[in-house]
Amino acid sequence: MPRIFDASTSAVINAVAQDMTQRIPTATAANLATVSKIILDSKDLTNQFLNSLINRIVAVEIRSRLVSNPLAPFRQGTNRYGDIVEDVFVEMANAHEYDPRVAEDELFKREIPNVSTVFHKMNSQLFYKQTISTEQLEKAFTTEDGMRQLVAKIVDAMYSGANYDEFLSMKNIFSAAKTGFAYIKTATPSASTSDQIVMNIKAASNLLLFASDLYNAVGVKNFTPRENQVLFLRADVEAIIDVATLARAFNMDKAQFMGRTVLVDDFGSGMDNVYAILADDNFLITRVNLDKFTEQYNAQGLSWNYFYHIWRTYAASPYSNAIAFTTADLVAATGVTVSAPTGSGAVGTDVLMTATVTPSTTTAQAVRWELVPASGTQLDSGTYITSTGYLRIGAHQTTNFDVKATVISTPTVTDTLTWSNGSFS
Repeated sequence: MPRIFDASTSAVINAVAQDMTQRIPTATAANLATVSKIILDSKDLTNQFLNSLINRIVAVEIRSRLVSNPLAPFRQGTNRYGDIVEDVFVEMANAHEYDPRVAEDELFKREIPNVSTVFHKMNSQLFYKQTISTEQLEKAFTTEDGMRQLVAKIVDAMYSGANYDEFLSMKNIFSAAKTGFAYIKTATPSASTSDQIVMNIKAASNLLLFASDLYNAVGVKNFTPRENQVLFLRADVEAIIDVATLARAFNMDKAQFMGRTVLVDDFGSGMDNVYAILADDNFLITRVNLDKFTEQYNAQGLSWNYFYHIWRTYAASPYSNAIAFTTADLVAATGVTVSAPTGSGAVGTDVLMTATVTPSTTTAQAVRWELVPASGTQLDSGTYITSTGYLRIGAHQTTNFDVKATVISTPTVTDTLTWSNGSFS
């Protein structure tokens, strides 16, 4: 732990006392007991002393403790107002054949950009609590570095618990998003297979350089430049793979490559066979909604309760590319069924469409949604479907159309549901 001021109790008191009233004399070895008694005999002074000391330790030492969560660099800022994160992706514009005759009729026709949006809601509100008793304070004041050690333990306990739980939550983002990954099956990592694994990772990295709808959870055409690619690698596998060789495969020196590699012990529940994930650096969404220390004096128990609240939004961006490397056999989709809630489909309403992929054990179950108008017709400008299956039926929609779902990992597996006159069939 870094030393932020002199370890002696008297030095701690004098440093903190600068933030307090002049009622506390300068502490020396000779009058330490007297100064300690002045502080402990007054609840107000004790509160000021503890709060000031905790603030000093937190302000300096919190930064050094961020590394206890290996995924902390992927936090994406703070949401001070509201509890919703908007994730937006603008898809490529469509090409049109040049025809001056058509231009006469379509000059002022609108073509609304294809913008996909997903909203992620705050989904974690935790707090950590620690108590300091009067007896603890009395003992802390009588030993060298006692007060600083006591408060540091309080801060450590809360921050260590919070960082560990945040790490688990961020790993579980991978687990929650597992059906939306693209997958590559490889041999079990070992000394004899490490070269082949490096080649597989290199090949996947190359593929992500090109716009494709095969490597994200909603089938949008996206690409990931090399400098935005991050390799999340299981720690035991990193010990087997020659990192220098892998770095050369990415055209980086070892130091640069290690900066784009994050070691984890596992990828969360249900991901035992996954040993690496190559993803866009925006794949993990972790927003800080609240980080706050508060305290409350318990007059009955003559103790101080300290609380550390952390509120977070944890999610995976469905638009970001992510390829998982696994040793398990891949289960391909054999069918998909599109359905809508009973009685839904009225014009001017929203409908959440469902695509059920079979078998249920299919490894990659993500689907791509699209609307197919009846031959010779066009959709109403207010009719559209989002990348996550929310269908908006325009108020002036009169012609039939099909809602189509395609399994991204097996494009030949599709299904449609027809909308006609306010209902589905």
